[in-house]
Amino acid sequence: MNWTELRPKLREQYGNRFGFYNDKYRSGIRRIKIRCNGIDGDEMKQFILEQDPTLNVEEWDWTPYISEGAMNCKVNCIVIRYNEW
Repeated sequence: MNWTELRPKLREQYGNRFGFYNDKYRSGIRRIKIRCNGIDGDEMKQFILEQDPTLNVEEWDWTPYISEGAMNCKVNCIVIRYNEW
């Protein structure tokens, strides 16, 4: 299952409660990072794996540095890596 098939299913399940971006490594592997806004990352990971258990799905805690002196917060993210798009 590629991203264009998975994304509508995630929207149906979680609405607009997540954001994402994708990029491509020089090796050709496509990476989708999904930012879980108020969604349990483990729950979303399990949902994704129910759709396609062969996907390479990882949870990832990202700590953005917004500005000097600002409080850092961990953002729960999901990363999916595709060998082909």
